[in-house]
Amino acid sequence: MRLVAMSGILALAVTACGGSSSGGGTKGTAKGGSSGDKASALAFSIDNKANGPAYDVPGHTTGGIVHDLEDSDFSHLDPARIYVNNNQSLALLVERQLNTYIEKDGKITLVGDLATNTGETADGGKSWKYTLRPGVKYDDGNPIKASDIKYAVERGFDPAYTEGPQYLYSWLAGKASGGDIHKFYSGPYGGKELPDTSVKADDAAGTITFFFDQARADMPFAAGLTTTSPVQKAKDTKAKYDILPQATGPYKIASHVVDKTLTLVKNTQWDPNSDPARHQYVDGYNFEFGTEQLTINKRLIAANGNDANAMTLADFVLPEVLKQVQTTPELTARTTVGNTAFVIVTNINNTRIPDVEIRKALLYAFPTFQVRQIGGGSSIGDFASTNLSPTVPGYTPFDLYDQKKFPQGQPDKAMAILKSKGKVGMPIVYGYSNTPTGQQASVAVKAGLEKAGFKVILKPIDRKTFYDIIGKVKNTYDLYGGGWGADWPSASTVIPPTLDGRTIADGSPNYEHFNDPEVNKEMDRILLETNLEQAAKDWGALDKKIMEKVPYIPRLYDKATTLHGPKVGGVFLSKVLGEPSLNGVYVIK
Repeated sequence: MRLVAMSGILALAVTACGGSSSGGGTKGTAKGGSSGDKASALAFSIDNKANGPAYDVPGHTTGGIVHDLEDSDFSHLDPARIYVNNNQSLALLVERQLNTYIEKDGKITLVGDLATNTGETADGGKSWKYTLRPGVKYDDGNPIKASDIKYAVERGFDPAYTEGPQYLYSWLAGKASGGDIHKFYSGPYGGKELPDTSVKADDAAGTITFFFDQARADMPFAAGLTTTSPVQKAKDTKAKYDILPQATGPYKIASHVVDKTLTLVKNTQWDPNSDPARHQYVDGYNFEFGTEQLTINKRLIAANGNDANAMTLADFVLPEVLKQVQTTPELTARTTVGNTAFVIVTNINNTRIPDVEIRKALLYAFPTFQVRQIGGGSSIGDFASTNLSPTVPGYTPFDLYDQKKFPQGQPDKAMAILKSKGKVGMPIVYGYSNTPTGQQASVAVKAGLEKAGFKVILKPIDRKTFYDIIGKVKNTYDLYGGGWGADWPSASTVIPPTLDGRTIADGSPNYEHFNDPEVNKEMDRILLETNLEQAAKDWGALDKKIMEKVPYIPRLYDKATTLHGPKVGGVFLSKVLGEPSLNGVYVIK
């Protein structure tokens, strides 16, 4: 799951997730951990007997409006196009899927959401059957049918919807597709449906069954992504659905003025008894977009008027106010702090820079320390040297290029490479998120790379559409930020999605366009490994092999520090989403 292009330093998490969260917190306080914590492997359990209503957040009250301040709007709300973590945070209030997550007391549990359990298989995972909970409805009162989920999956095959997770589509397409899901099926808009041999929906029985050409033991986790959120065929407005999707969760969108405001109100058709994960404590949420991050920080500190009831998902505490927040008990009491599952990287466009030695020079030259200082210092993450996060099983610590020892960069080594190649003065186009912090960071990047012998051209990218822009195969940038977290606790949801060269396409999360046949072959082998402990070790070894080829520059093991108003309770840092959860928050009376 990718991170959002956070202030030009982080990248919105493409998260691991897509699931919902349910958690507690003390009144007015929601600490997700300490910035000094060491990230450890996330553990997910499965509960096939979970039913609604969801666990009550201690001390919660009902009523009131929660205000959310963000510097940019959500990039996608269509469930087929959702992958960035802040989009998933909004989706958990509005859109349900077959499975979801409960986060309680630091534990993460996968449960049936629209389905009665996390899935049933009678053949070792080659087919998975889901039975829908009875009486679950859309916001218009129509019942949610199994055929609506099949139609939603069919929509995801359309070439126009490339931004969401591809697991389910590629599994259905199988080996015969050669990795091209559109050769298998190109979506429903031409009048064709997926055959019952792929996805069978039985509305009378309330069941949907998925069939694969090989065992897919991770299907229960894939069913927790928004790719299984239902869509009524008659209500499919195609491109417009991305702005105003239909609601199946506890809240629905009352209005959405793109890039300005979004208002959620209660979905009166939502039944808490059918939902084991979500809450409907507040009367609504008002989102305000377009305010600079530092201004958001200052407004939350002052907490005047409606800002006392306010929070933020993606706008972290900046260095300008960090010391004030950390040394003022009243402010510290209303922060969420902790490690997330994401690794922040700088992607190198391998299409434009095919020479591994030049990519190595870029890694040596990159001023990670300086950029981290601009973003908030150690509060935003520990220095990274791997693609796998310490939160992912199989993580193997290594530092091939002494990135942790010399985080400020090694310009002499970079210069030596450029001289040997006759490339001193080589132009590098650096695309950065066009926010105040992103602008400051771009200056540091330019200075660091030019000290090492490169010539840097800076190009700003709109933060909201950052991933859409860099996701183009023919983008015009050499370097651009990014970040990724596992979709569930397996490196199979990190390395193949981001580094399989056969998936390079517009919208693919292989943003660096890395394509190595040996690596592709090894991915295929590990994916067939049935011993999960051995598979984890193999992924760790492959991570090291990949770093020898320098497809990107790992920079930080992500941490999050955000602030909320004194009248907002129940806030906690979602380990699934990598940011504060909107689910379960309440207005303190």
